[in-house]
Amino acid sequence: MMFLAGTLFSVLLPATAQADVWNDRCWKGWGEKSCSYFIGRYLYTTQNFGYPHSYVLPEGLQVNDKSELINTIRGYATNGMENREQKWRKMGAAFIIHTLLGRDGNQANANGGRWSVTEADLTDFANRINAATINFSASACANGLNTLAGTNPLSDTSFDNIDVMRTNDASIGYECYDGTVIAITDSLGNVYYINKVCGNPFGRMDTITGYNYNLNPSIDLVDNTPISVPQSQRDVSGIVANDGPTSSRPNINWRFTRVVYAAGVNIPGSIRNGGTSGKDNLPCSFYTGGVSCSDGVGTGTRRDGYVKGNSSESTKSDIGDYPVGTQICFGLSVQQYTQSTDGWRHSALRCLIASKQPKVQVIGGDLYVGRAPEGATLAAARVVTSNTPNPSGLFGSWVEYGLAATGSVTSMGSAAGYVGGASSSTNLLTFTNQVTASSCSGSVGCYKFQNSLLPAIGQRFPTSSSSPSFGSGSLTGLSSGTYRAASAAAIVISASAIGVGHSVILNVPNNDVIVTGNITYTSGPIDSARAIPQVVIIARNITIADTVTQVDSWLISPGQVNAGAVTNGVIRTCQTSASSLNAGVCDKTLQVNGPVVANRLLMLRTAGGGTGRAAGDPAEVFNVRPDAYLWALNYLQNNGRITSVETKELPPRY
Repeated sequence: MMFLAGTLFSVLLPATAQADVWNDRCWKGWGEKSCSYFIGRYLYTTQNFGYPHSYVLPEGLQVNDKSELINTIRGYATNGMENREQKWRKMGAAFIIHTLLGRDGNQANANGGRWSVTEADLTDFANRINAATINFSASACANGLNTLAGTNPLSDTSFDNIDVMRTNDASIGYECYDGTVIAITDSLGNVYYINKVCGNPFGRMDTITGYNYNLNPSIDLVDNTPISVPQSQRDVSGIVANDGPTSSRPNINWRFTRVVYAAGVNIPGSIRNGGTSGKDNLPCSFYTGGVSCSDGVGTGTRRDGYVKGNSSESTKSDIGDYPVGTQICFGLSVQQYTQSTDGWRHSALRCLIASKQPKVQVIGGDLYVGRAPEGATLAAARVVTSNTPNPSGLFGSWVEYGLAATGSVTSMGSAAGYVGGASSSTNLLTFTNQVTASSCSGSVGCYKFQNSLLPAIGQRFPTSSSSPSFGSGSLTGLSSGTYRAASAAAIVISASAIGVGHSVILNVPNNDVIVTGNITYTSGPIDSARAIPQVVIIARNITIADTVTQVDSWLISPGQVNAGAVTNGVIRTCQTSASSLNAGVCDKTLQVNGPVVANRLLMLRTAGGGTGRAAGDPAEVFNVRPDAYLWALNYLQNNGRITSVETKELPPRY
């Protein structure tokens, strides 16, 4: 008999027929001359038919964990046949194995039948048990179809009559068992039941799957992410995706690998994209070609295996002080990545790119941030730089003397705090007033200037229509004086050498100025302050080309005020946009020798910022040298005017 989708079918075969037999016996019903044609493998049973021979196993199946279940069935299926009870157990264990593997009579007969269960089937049975969820004390109900163990195994001495068969006795009704059922549930939710009392199986038996999984590891990281180095204990995470229909076997090993490639090295796709290797080939034997490799960054064992879907693994890794452009790559590997292999599968590499943090130094003066031109609405202005910790010290940007900002100050040192690598306070001369402005974040800064106006330097160098004009070209050879713009076009200044005794002031507040060559003061004997060479550039915006390394000039670009807002007034230290920068662009150190005033100062150089103590090497240096002070004093003494705006005659006082 069989049940298929709730419908009962009965097929009678002649006694001599050999169809659907199990070692010359049917999956047979009660009766000597008929066989039940078992197709659908939906088996139902009651606990007891009233006879001891209604047990599939003589004493049932009293087990309480997976290993005990596997070992008991294996033992019964492989034992000898010295007596009827051994043969009964052997036949009953085979019946349980074949039905759990979803076989009909012909299939069972072709795979060892009652007496010769194969080692492959025993392994498959164990895999399916290990992959399943099992309740060893479940409750379940069964239809009135009983599975019996032979015609009468206790009284019939003929070994040939020992078999498992099922009865269709209509007197046996629907019965339920409370806590005496082993419920074996596979990953698809199908359940195979075994009544512990008698060993009778029932429920759905054609879909209890074993291990069928496929593990694909990956690193949870955006590839080629730039990072500052070195870093301590950086989080590294990965995902193991199981896209098979079942959970994996238990005790799956995993490893994180860190492999370092030099800057510019093209990692072969066969390595970068991941792959597989044998069980004895650890990940570093796969991830080759690097400067260094460590496959012990993080290791572990997933004791319960990987369930279907995504599972996470994580570790921490120190990242050394590598040169800019170095590729620090991570991979995740898992062993026994399918049910049929004990080798390794390695993820695609995901790499971090060592970047640099350029620094700036202000020498010979102070740094004031937050002042505005006359008529502008003053807003809080921040100072934001970065610092680099490494074993040689803490390196950052700094100003030699005082630092005052109306907003917060982040990582910018005063009193040359980061020189040589800071080991103590870096803010000894940073002015602060934390009590004011609740909107001010940070621990230093937020200083309120008593006089918030920028110095109106342009007014000190007036021009008129009679003033000489300058369009573009070199400043070399120009006579001393103050120059106006020859047109509204941008003014391009090429390489210039300013001789002793020459002072060139370019006052073009409505023009952009682009410096494409070095501006230098020529050396020579100077016998008075009047002989000091000097250049002053006053412009709407000032841009310095990336090939320029030295600008001996004042750079003044305070911006233009319109309805309280300041526009323009931008000084760029490199002729490019911030979005197009990399370590190979604007990579020459720029030194500006002279005062700088700007609405916005965009420091775009990428030089310096090396490894070790070179981490403090600057990309820009702004140096207010004594010659600027001496020249300015001399200029004011010889060109300054004191204008009488009102006179009033008073009586003498005795």
